[in-house]
Amino acid sequence: MKKSLGVGLIGCGGISRGHVNDYYKKNPEAARLVAAAEISPELRQRYINDFNIGTMYASVQELLADPNVDVVDICTPPDSHSELIQMAARAGKHVLCEKPIASDMESAVRAVEVAEECGVVLGVMQNYRFRPEYLEAHNYLINNKLGRPFFGTMEGFFNWNGGSYRTQSSRMLIIEQAYHYIDLLRYLFNDDVVRVYAAAGKSEAAQVAGESWGSLTLHFSRGAVGTIVASGECHGFQANWGGSAVIQCTAGTMEINRKQLFSLNVYVVGGGGHYPLQTFPKEEYSANTNAPFTRPLDAFYQTVLDGRKPPVSGRDNLNTLATALACYDSIASAQAINVN
Repeated sequence: MKKSLGVGLIGCGGISRGHVNDYYKKNPEAARLVAAAEISPELRQRYINDFNIGTMYASVQELLADPNVDVVDICTPPDSHSELIQMAARAGKHVLCEKPIASDMESAVRAVEVAEECGVVLGVMQNYRFRPEYLEAHNYLINNKLGRPFFGTMEGFFNWNGGSYRTQSSRMLIIEQAYHYIDLLRYLFNDDVVRVYAAAGKSEAAQVAGESWGSLTLHFSRGAVGTIVASGECHGFQANWGGSAVIQCTAGTMEINRKQLFSLNVYVVGGGGHYPLQTFPKEEYSANTNAPFTRPLDAFYQTVLDGRKPPVSGRDNLNTLATALACYDSIASAQAINVN
């Protein structure tokens, strides 16, 4: 196996710039950006000017034919993800894809199956899992320091209309933002969602075609329940992209980003009560409070090099997508929906 991987970036829009600035420009040891593909001549030229990328392709087919590309990093809108994953897998390229891996379950399952049939690694970019406060919270739970989690609440309040293609999408907040919170609850509970009930909508002043607020109730396979309340219509709110959470367990409680931004507060029954509030340096986050792509990108490429399972595999992420899509079915029917 090579000591470093050659990466081909597909899609040179806004999200890809975070990948380049946070990771590829820093000359990491695990992976190097060797090429990019973009159908827009304007975006191709902008990338050449801004990032000095020598090999720019006008088509995905050209990039996939490049022998220097070992892995593709897909940063296009969701509707294109499944087809691109399948094309890359059939070309023998490992894949890291921005979430979600498809807009419907049939396409998502097919993408996962093709990747597995072709023997390539398929990872999904769920960068919120790499926020320091959630990594530390996960460690408490996975090491059974607080007993079994049985109820979790997450809140995310923003003044945000999605931007770019999202403003015209018929589905917006749940698939674009609450999707991260669904994944975080799955990560913390170490479990899959089996049933949902959801309500969502938008005000007459909303600047999006899809929903701008939502309330989700998630039932997990081992009995835990999680709730997510999110809105992009909170005028005047400072963005906290990691949201805030309370995780109740049989032997304690965790508060994430509630006492203050970038913090974890832990109470252990019979084990010392309140632990000292843990805070995390703001330098570990970007200017808009999000977590940089540095850690998730490096973690994915290290697993490819080492032949290990990626932090979030395509198959693992199917339950997150199925949950988000079931939420839309619940909204339409005003009924609880089983997650298949």
